[in-house]
Amino acid sequence: MQSSESLGLAPNSLSTEESIEQGCYYFSCLLDSAQRYDCDIDTVIQSYNYGGGFLYYVADNGNAYSYELAVAFAKEKSGGEITEYNNAIAIAKNGGWRYRYGNMFYVLLVRQYLVASGTGGFIWPSTDSVVITSVYGDRVHPISGVNRHHNGIDIGASWGTDVLAAANGTVTRAGYYESYGNCIIIDHGNGYTTLYAHMSQLLVSVGDTVRQGETIGLVGSTGDSTGAHLHWEVRYNGALTDPLSYFSESQYTYG
Repeated sequence: MQSSESLGLAPNSLSTEESIEQGCYYFSCLLDSAQRYDCDIDTVIQSYNYGGGFLYYVADNGNAYSYELAVAFAKEKSGGEITEYNNAIAIAKNGGWRYRYGNMFYVLLVRQYLVASGTGGFIWPSTDSVVITSVYGDRVHPISGVNRHHNGIDIGASWGTDVLAAANGTVTRAGYYESYGNCIIIDHGNGYTTLYAHMSQLLVSVGDTVRQGETIGLVGSTGDSTGAHLHWEVRYNGALTDPLSYFSESQYTYG
């Protein structure tokens, strides 16, 4: 919600309903800016806390939110001044402190409550591995050698192992899709979609209703791929998000 002070009004001069209305309007303005600058939804969420300046900061630094960018921005704006912050997420991250500007943990805090409709959250989409071989964000593309944004995560998995639907939903794409190779997209409702790429075989069709944990395909290396793995993406209202933000750090490892 937006406070009356943030709008230049006297303290507590907005009703709860007016505050919610202003907050929704501000968030929609940030979404519009994010689309123009090609920033992801996590940038919008953090900008709701920090202000629109963070969105432009991210646009100048790769167009994708990261916790490290949130920390750097808060450090710059606070002049390096810190304060104790006894939140469980902060304690796990750095022992329990934050910079005295906004809340650098805002995206992680919000992500605790953003889950797909009717699922209680996403489950891990691979039965074979929890090893991340390539993270979300900028990287050198393994085929082109060009630095570019990686829209999801790569999960190292053996050829032919099951790929699972991360949540209940409806299949909106199932077929060969450019560099993704054999690809499935599932609409989970409430603005959430997931994409599963490079599969050797697809086991569902467009229009199918799938349940969380259902096998929808088999791991492969079709499309632009250098070996068997699952490429997985999560979008919210069409904007890319970091898939790992839906899981605790104890649920995966890095390879």
